Amino acid sequence: MAAAALGCANKSHNHTAGYVAQPNMDHDGRGRHLMALDATVGGASANAYDTQANATTYFASGMHKDNAVWTALTSDQRDELLIEATMQIDMEHIDGGKYDTDLTSGVPDQRLRFPRVIDYDDGTTFVPLSVKEAMYEQAIWLAKYRPADTATTRRALQAEGVTRVKIGDVEEEYGGTRPGLHKGSQLCERAWQILNAARLLSWSSGYA
Repeated sequence: MAAAALGCANKSHNHTAGYVAQPNMDHDGRGRHLMALDATVGGASANAYDTQANATTYFASGMHKDNAVWTALTSDQRDELLIEATMQIDMEHIDGGKYDTDLTSGVPDQRLRFPRVIDYDDGTTFVPLSVKEAMYEQAIWLAKYRPADTATTRRALQAEGVTRVKIGDVEEEYGGTRPGLHKGSQLCERAWQILNAARLLSWSSGYA
């Protein structure tokens, strides 16, 4: 990747400063805006596959190795990470179409990729557990390798995949890979493997 000024990586999109402001968000007082987490299954405004409370339970149970990382985050930070993790999962090649909640128009009302047409049981749609677990794992990976604090800009740039940074006559060169990132995907290896093991990804997802 070409050289980039520190704090201004030469990438098409940069998440190191958090989400770009969007309408109907609450300001967090740090120059960013936070979208309210909506985990409504099949919702037209849903932006996460599960609640923060369930994510916290996931990390607390089974003595997850990154539970301390999760508990150190603020509630707003946790919501932001879960939302971003969900968006990144939805950018993968998902096997199956959205569940259509409006059969008359033929256009799915739901915003997210899950539930799919097959995620339906006894009159109720659901988000597969593997999707939720992949979201948790992607969120904690983002917490570890995509920090928003400007004091950790170098680490953030490396997490973004930046390989070289130039400030005036001074240059720094990084390894060029994001720790734990699955090849050909925005997802970390753990999240990708969870989705793949559950056969939720199509043949073209992440095999490049």
